[in-house]
Amino acid sequence: MNTANIPAGSNISKNVVMNTDNELVEPIDSIVIYEHICEENNCKQILTLNLVDSTPAHLKGWELVKRRDLITVGVSPGNGYFSKDRLEVILLGMASYFREVLVVVPDLPALHTYQALGYDEQQAMEKVKKHKHEIERCHRRISEQALLNLGRQNIKLLMWSSGFIQEECYQQAHSRATEIYHSNSDFREVIFRNTERYLLTRLEEQNLQQLGGIKKVVEKASHYLIDEIAFHEVLHIILDTEPTAEPIISYYRDLELATNYVNGNYGNPRNEHIGSIAYNIINAG
Repeated sequence: MNTANIPAGSNISKNVVMNTDNELVEPIDSIVIYEHICEENNCKQILTLNLVDSTPAHLKGWELVKRRDLITVGVSPGNGYFSKDRLEVILLGMASYFREVLVVVPDLPALHTYQALGYDEQQAMEKVKKHKHEIERCHRRISEQALLNLGRQNIKLLMWSSGFIQEECYQQAHSRATEIYHSNSDFREVIFRNTERYLLTRLEEQNLQQLGGIKKVVEKASHYLIDEIAFHEVLHIILDTEPTAEPIISYYRDLELATNYVNGNYGNPRNEHIGSIAYNIINAG
């Protein structure tokens, strides 16, 4: 598909991105990369990539978008946004535009969330295992579509449990993020706020009290974001990429926490090898 021929016009005018505070952000710049026609009802969906801020990580992401090289798509186990239909649009769109697409699944960090929600270790493992299998099946199906419809075999899957968490670079990054979490009140507050917002969508007040209150629940679940932050810091090392193949972190929201950390805003080293963008799916009739 020649994405340059996709009309923008009014479709782009509908293009707004949400941040992690549930606020709508109007992009500074956008590009349409894919037009998807739904098989069931012939609906049309447009996938856009968006520059939503002018921080170094955002600008780096926009620079890397133009290279069309390597993009990561984080897919969180249990996150209702990632339906089969949405994943189809996202991954086929990314595969049509970028040389390589890496689907990153934080299966091990998700254990923190489920245990914070009241599941014991075995139950949490079962929940994560179920979601992993669903994502793997979806990945296989979409990879087959990409080969058949786009002639591309460029969608890879990286599970957290694949083994990189034992690598020294990740262990050092995780120790650094944990230390900053305990010493930097701004960093700790942002993690608390993001974790609390997510948990409150999953728990009733009665359940919160049974689990020991919101503070105790958030402290358990906050390790998810610490794990994720450490991964973002050393992503370019884990992937062993060449300088010309620096990765983009992409998500359906603007991940201010990740971009601020990559930018070195919490006393950590700035990472100049990773960019951040937000994608969006627009229903276009």
